[in-house]
Amino acid sequence: MPKIIVLITTFLRDNLLYKTLQSIIDNYPNNSIVLIADQGYHSEEKDITIDYYKSQIPLEYYYIPFDSGLGAGRNYLVNKAKELNIPYILISADNIQFTQPYNFQPIIEFLESDINNGIVAFDINYKWMYDLEINNKRFYLKKANHSIEYKDIKLQQYDLVPNFFLCKTQVLIDNPWNDEFNHCDSHIPFFWDLKNNTQYKVYWTNYISAKRQDVKNEEYKTYRDRCLSKESRKIVQAYYGLADWLVIEK
Repeated sequence: MPKIIVLITTFLRDNLLYKTLQSIIDNYPNNSIVLIADQGYHSEEKDITIDYYKSQIPLEYYYIPFDSGLGAGRNYLVNKAKELNIPYILISADNIQFTQPYNFQPIIEFLESDINNGIVAFDINYKWMYDLEINNKRFYLKKANHSIEYKDIKLQQYDLVPNFFLCKTQVLIDNPWNDEFNHCDSHIPFFWDLKNNTQYKVYWTNYISAKRQDVKNEEYKTYRDRCLSKESRKIVQAYYGLADWLVIEK
């Protein structure tokens, strides 16, 4: 039975997804399986392409309703991981390419060393690591430097990290993405809920790194802009009783 399940959601970025899948084939992490939730278009041509990737690595591919939302796709895959009884999840995305064969075993050992160690995020050249507070009725992203070392691996503890991380499956069962934010920017709300509703600790390390490509076609960009719009953010603000969105400490 695989120990790690790689979860990828994709939406209207097939070419990026194919590059990501090829990078996984080239650097396949041992003892793992890949699950993908596609909320885009279904086509015979895509099925043929996916069948090729299925022939190369253990891969399950699911079409879910169009424009379901990032959180809905991830929650769908987490439920699949739960059914398979796989203890660890690697959250990734259609634009994150593996750059080398990864050895996740030391990270798993770190997570297992403390019942409260929940998430370890990795370097994708996207510096989005902060402590997270609500101050003056808006999210406040605060600089932090809580460093530790585990078996020569340097880690830093944060409240908020990028969405390329290894975690205990139970973390995402206990703290799913909020369905009310499926068409909103759900990144900060996910980690806010994790901080305030669970005991799990969150870390970041550059022990593992990947390549992040942020290519956006026009159709994808239309939906992405909707998630980042003031109207969508007002949904999140109303949920948490905020008057504004966020401030980042300089």
